[in-house]
Amino acid sequence: MVRSDIFSQAQRGDPKAIAALMNHSLQRKQVTVRAALRAGCLTILATSRECPDARFMANFVRRGIDRLQPGQVNRVVIRGYAIGSIGSLWTAEFDPHSNAPPQISNIPQSGLPQTGQPAVRSTSSPRTQSPITSKVPERGRDRSSPPRSARPSRGSATQTATRPISKLPTTPTSKPSRSIRPTAKYSRSSKPQTALSIFLARLLNVLALLTFIVLSITIVILAFVSKIWTAEFAENTIYQIQFLGDLLRGLEAAEVFNIFVFAILGLGLGLATALAPRTFGVRVTASIGLIVLPFIFSISSLIRYQSWIREFSETEKLSPDQAIAQTDIYLQNKVDQAGFFGFYLHTAKYPGLPTTRIQMEQIDTLESQAADRLEDAFSTLLGSLPIKLELPQIFALCMWGIRIFYFLLALLTAIGNFLQSVRWADRLARRDETGERETLG
Repeated sequence: MVRSDIFSQAQRGDPKAIAALMNHSLQRKQVTVRAALRAGCLTILATSRECPDARFMANFVRRGIDRLQPGQVNRVVIRGYAIGSIGSLWTAEFDPHSNAPPQISNIPQSGLPQTGQPAVRSTSSPRTQSPITSKVPERGRDRSSPPRSARPSRGSATQTATRPISKLPTTPTSKPSRSIRPTAKYSRSSKPQTALSIFLARLLNVLALLTFIVLSITIVILAFVSKIWTAEFAENTIYQIQFLGDLLRGLEAAEVFNIFVFAILGLGLGLATALAPRTFGVRVTASIGLIVLPFIFSISSLIRYQSWIREFSETEKLSPDQAIAQTDIYLQNKVDQAGFFGFYLHTAKYPGLPTTRIQMEQIDTLESQAADRLEDAFSTLLGSLPIKLELPQIFALCMWGIRIFYFLLALLTAIGNFLQSVRWADRLARRDETGERETLG
């Protein structure tokens, strides 16, 4: 049954839906609940190996009923049972329309036999037990025995002998029912168990938070490593293909691997939220993802820039610092920016990269000649455009459009996988979309 359907049925007062929500929340405590609704009175029977704690169950049910506000429920009665007992060990009741706390009362179990066990025997004299052993079923009574009206009067000896039976539960020497013992044991050990459970819960929360931080950092590192590997693979393998490699480099075809890289980033950060409170985890991991995404995206261009510097240094036999200084002068003259940012702007406007000083000096002439040839070939197409643009401007628009497309692809891939993995994390952590545990109370 879908969770929303269960909630809606429980709010209408369906006892089966209310019991299903309670059983889902009480699985860890090994408490089983049954519910019935008659004449506006909701009766809840709570059973476990040792009788459930009365105060806990009363407060738990009260919070759940206050949250659901079920219709047709005017009174709530809760009864606690232990497995093997024939009767409830305590009862609690409250008015859901009143702010008064639940009234809890214990039920004495002396003299009540358990399932499969004999009745409690009293240590009183045999005279007090003789009427019990002398009783026979109505069908087996001798026809010659006197009728009910002829039985001994109130002051007779037989009636006097049977009086100690009514005092059996209060007889000091009578044995208490075994069904009471688990309740007494539970009440004596409830305080140390509660303190220990609170300590363990806090310790687990701290460990989960530390694991959440370590896992988030690991996912970010893994995404960086994946991006570096794909960029190195493209630069050393795909872009080295003769004729086709230059075309793929110009189209930045290696950015297609962003689907793989940012899927890892989104899925990992989303699943990490299962180890932290939902609101806190989602905000932290989403912030981390948005911060590192541009840096991861620019790794391929950074690797290409370093590859260009290395190739220029090897060709001109210069040190890396000298090669960087020479290329910075070239980029400053071309796009008014130096370093990696100048390289990024240059590759979006000019397709070629000079690898020697001679090419740097002749790059303007070569690009002008190439532009003239392309303009002659596409003069008809360029003349039909509503806005007059030169070929380098058209190339720059196309390259920026490709880069924006790849960036949006990376962003949507990360967001889509992040949202999906957050839903999986909610299922793993057993919580709803508001971040609360899926409990009734």
